[in-house]
Amino acid sequence: MGVHKWLIVFVVVLTVAGCNSREQVAKKKTPLADPNLPQQASVKLMQQGVEFLNQKDIAKAVVSFEGAIQVDPKNLQPYMVLAEIFMRVKSYPEAIGILERAITVFPDNGYVFYMLSLANEGNKTPLPAVLAARRSVELFKAQNNEDGYKQSLSLMEALIKTEQQKQGPQNLQAEAQKPKTPTVN
Repeated sequence: MGVHKWLIVFVVVLTVAGCNSREQVAKKKTPLADPNLPQQASVKLMQQGVEFLNQKDIAKAVVSFEGAIQVDPKNLQPYMVLAEIFMRVKSYPEAIGILERAITVFPDNGYVFYMLSLANEGNKTPLPAVLAARRSVELFKAQNNEDGYKQSLSLMEALIKTEQQKQGPQNLQAEAQKPKTPTVN
């Protein structure tokens, strides 16, 4: 019976020890993920992207900046740098796509709309260019950003003037091609 008694004590001790372990595990707080990790990862990817740009490796730079957006979509900087890269290599549709993604996250940022206007101008899509410039003007005015307002207003006026000049000769050509109706004296 002595062995049986020890066996029962051993089982009870193990059970109690196991319960304590579970309680201790339940009481232990699991460390929460550092909320700064996405920002830190984004910064590292952006630094990597800048290094690739310095090496003139545009493809790898684009991948790095896209990665920065993926890990921290609330960081405006990689959107703007990517848009600038695409505009410099005249990949305007890609720049427009990046800026439209940025607008979904930063709908009240006048600079995003200003850049979108420039990208649309480069893409030869004048109406979206004027509309983005107009939105940029509205945002900068509402935010009392005088420099941004003036810059956006100048861009919008230049876009409108360019379109009017393009349409002016067309209207003259259309007028010249109209059949002349005889006038009765």
